[in-house]
Amino acid sequence: MNAKTNKCKKRGKQRSISKSQQLSIETYLKQIIPIYFSNIKDADGLCFNPSLKNSRILIGKNLLTRRRLNVLIEEVTHAFFWDIPEYKVRKFSAQLGRVIYSLFLKK
Repeated sequence: MNAKTNKCKKRGKQRSISKSQQLSIETYLKQIIPIYFSNIKDADGLCFNPSLKNSRILIGKNLLTRRRLNVLIEEVTHAFFWDIPEYKVRKFSAQLGRVIYSLFLKK
């Protein structure tokens, strides 16, 4: 398959991210961490230890828009601040996601 497809269930639109448009982040340590949208078993998202060479972020591709936003924020936060406890990352992600969703995505 040449493109990864993300479906926005709420809006009924389909979005494709081609390999040339692959998303990634660069940490303050100059590490490039790719972001993939795929089916994940038993989780909505995963961040692999950013100090490892094959680090990556996985986000569930079947999540609704608001949940996908919160999970993306959560996993990117883990990539930057690996040692922060999960409950703090989740609280931060939920609050930032709520604000971004309300200001830019809610119709």
